[in-house]
Amino acid sequence: MNGCLKGTYYSTNSKKCEDCVAGSFSDKDGATACRKCADGTYQNLRGKSSCIAPKDGSYCDPVKSTATYCDVKVCPPGTSCTKGIKTPCGVGKYQDLQGQSTCKICGTGTFQSVTGQTSCTKCSVVSICLE
Repeated sequence: MNGCLKGTYYSTNSKKCEDCVAGSFSDKDGATACRKCADGTYQNLRGKSSCIAPKDGSYCDPVKSTATYCDVKVCPPGTSCTKGIKTPCGVGKYQDLQGQSTCKICGTGTFQSVTGQTSCTKCSVVSICLE
């Protein structure tokens, strides 16, 4: 083990422990490299052991966000947001409110066959709803 603590890594160039740069992290002692922050997360400081995700119900806008900066947006209806990532509600689910971390399941007698929706559709007499 090289003696480097979390938030640092052993540099083969300098032959010593160096801080992870902003936008990266090291979550284990003795690291030989830092890892880049995952999509939806960021880290604006050096020498950190984790990256930051916005609170559930919000996400990092991928157009304006980087590994060192998160442009936080409220999760829109039709989606759920966790760990900084916005995900459309799946088939059979919906979300009618903004800022949510989960999608709702369509109730009995209703369905949703399209992703990213804000409501479910009532089954007609001639159609069959599968649960």
